[in-house]
Amino acid sequence: QVVAMAASSQDRADQSAAAIGLTRGFGDWRELVRSPEVDLVAVAVPPLHQPEMVIEALGIGKPVFCEKPLGSTVQSAMEMASAASKSGTPNIVDFLFPEIPTWARAKKILSEGGVGDLRHVYVEWSVETYANRENLDSWKTRSEEGGGALNNFCSHCFHYLEWFLGPGSKVSANLIQAPNDHRSGETIAAMAVEFLSGVSATVSVNTAAPLVHQHRLMF
Repeated sequence: QVVAMAASSQDRADQSAAAIGLTRGFGDWRELVRSPEVDLVAVAVPPLHQPEMVIEALGIGKPVFCEKPLGSTVQSAMEMASAASKSGTPNIVDFLFPEIPTWARAKKILSEGGVGDLRHVYVEWSVETYANRENLDSWKTRSEEGGGALNNFCSHCFHYLEWFLGPGSKVSANLIQAPNDHRSGETIAAMAVEFLSGVSATVSVNTAAPLVHQHRLMF
C-alpha cells in the first residue's frame, strides 16, 4: 500500500500526492524515509541523487526498491551495494527483463541445451528516446549524471546477459555521440563482451535512431 510520496518541494509534493489520492506528501525525502508510517522505500530519482537516499533508508533498516542505474559513478554504486550487504535489509534493483515470461522461457531452453552448444550472442537495441528526439538537455543525456546510452540501456544489457550466460570476464566498448550532438551523454554504444563460460557477445545500442524501435537478441 502506497502511503506517501516525496517531491522536490512541499507544494509539488502536496499537488502530486493529491493527484494520485495520497494523504501525505513530503517536501523533504528524508522525512519520508524516516517516517514511522513508511515500511519500505521506492527510489526513482536521477542516478546522481539515488545513493544518498538508498544508503539513508538501508541505514535505518528499511527495505529499498531502486531504479537503475544505481548511481552516476562506479564508486557510488559500490557504496550502495556495500550498504545493502552490511544492512542485511531486503533490496532490489529494477531490472525488468528477466521477469518477462518469454525471456524466462528462453533461459530455460538455453539451460537445457535446446539450441546446442552456445557460442555467441548478438544484441541489437535501436530506439529514438524522447530526450533525443526533442534534443533535450537533461540528466538522461548527461553521462556525468547517470545518463547516456551506456548507463540507461547497456546497464540492462549487462544484467540480462549475465543472467543468461553467467559472469562476464572482459569488455571492450566504443561510445559515440550522434553527429552535431554537443551533449555529454553518448547515443551509441558498440561493445564486445567475453564470459567466463567461453561464450562471447556483440552488443549494439543506439538511442538516437529515428523511426526505429527494435530490441533483438540472437543466440
